[in-house]
Amino acid sequence: PILSLANLYIAAGSALWADKLPDDFGNTTPTILYRVRGGGGPDTRVPSTEASYEFFIYGGTRFYDDTEALARLLYDRLHGAIMQTTASGVLMSAHQEVPNQNATEPETEYPRAFTAYAVETRSL
Repeated sequence: PILSLANLYIAAGSALWADKLPDDFGNTTPTILYRVRGGGGPDTRVPSTEASYEFFIYGGTRFYDDTEALARLLYDRLHGAIMQTTASGVLMSAHQEVPNQNATEPETEYPRAFTAYAVETRSL
């Protein structure tokens, strides 16, 4: 996915997961989980896709401050991004749809934040 090669690696490095966390996840590294939650889909007039992505953000510690810091970094890197070329395509635009919300992971009680972004991408 284009998102994994755009600004998200800057924020989370290799701890970036699509759809689900690894079974051995222990919240020891700042981590971002993302998945498509809907959107306009492909545009038949141009090779682009609009989608809404949801993000679950883990700070890598038991402190909400670390989770909030990573959520803010994601916002700074992604919100308002336009026309950024990556190895697999172009991030045409992105904006936050749902403000960062702190919560607790139900099974593990790890602190996490939730947010969602509308993103338009285009293949190369």
